[in-house]
Amino acid sequence: MYIENKPKVEEIIYEDTVINFCPIGKSLYRNNLTITIHPDKVLPDYIEMHKEIRELEGKSLIIEEVVDLVLDIIKRYNPYRAKVTTIVDDANHPKVTISKTYARPIGITLKGCNCEKEGC
Repeated sequence: MYIENKPKVEEIIYEDTVINFCPIGKSLYRNNLTITIHPDKVLPDYIEMHKEIRELEGKSLIIEEVVDLVLDIIKRYNPYRAKVTTIVDDANHPKVTISKTYARPIGITLKGCNCEKEGC
């Protein structure tokens, strides 16, 4: 679901967690996610985002794959920019912080876009 950004929100900071199995360290670990979104025409549906992130729960993924998959979820809302950061401090290695950023190419805007119908 997409919500029109009528209030012209400039930045959203969303936090979530997901537990995964590390195929390298052979153990469970917790991703403490911080997602920063600079929305354009639509706002994310936080309930839907949470459900999609929950679908990653328990999967065998390295930290970098989790960040990449979560960023793909966020990109569906066509933000100007987005950044996904995870902090993992309960794995078989020291504390690790991983970030990945997306920036929509300059000049691409969503003028008059109806994302629900057009799938943009």
